[in-house]
Amino acid sequence: MIRLSDLQVAALCSLLLLAGCSGSSEPTSRTDLEREFQSEFGIAPSSRITQIRCRIVRVGDSWGKRMLFTLDEATLQRIVSNGFSVATTEELSRPWGSHWRQDLNEQNPNAPSWWLTPGTNQIRVYYREPSRKDFGGSYIYIWVNGNANTAYSKSAAWN
Repeated sequence: MIRLSDLQVAALCSLLLLAGCSGSSEPTSRTDLEREFQSEFGIAPSSRITQIRCRIVRVGDSWGKRMLFTLDEATLQRIVSNGFSVATTEELSRPWGSHWRQDLNEQNPNAPSWWLTPGTNQIRVYYREPSRKDFGGSYIYIWVNGNANTAYSKSAAWN
């Protein structure tokens, strides 16, 4: 019979808990993608939004969601009118000032292959920080690639 010390049992339980609370998903059905869009932005996507992609990553008590969708200005304006701010050139030039700004310039190993970072390109960015009241820290941002007629959204929350 193998006997484990209290420390070994605690370490094993922690490892199992962390493994059970992590993972990723990438919905593919239009119904699931519309549900994620509604969950993220509080409105259903218009019929003019022909493409939606989504990836959700959970690790412990934090999560992140990336979305890509066809740009529809009317829908975008409905979304950003719900407490978003327009990022200024000064804010974008200081990425160290906030989590969402750092994320605009960094490649992340959890990002899906379809995710792009805008880097130093001239872009429109909308953000809300904090974005959730049920987590200690959170943000959401949307950057618009007008040339490709797409919008990219990233949200994250952690305790």
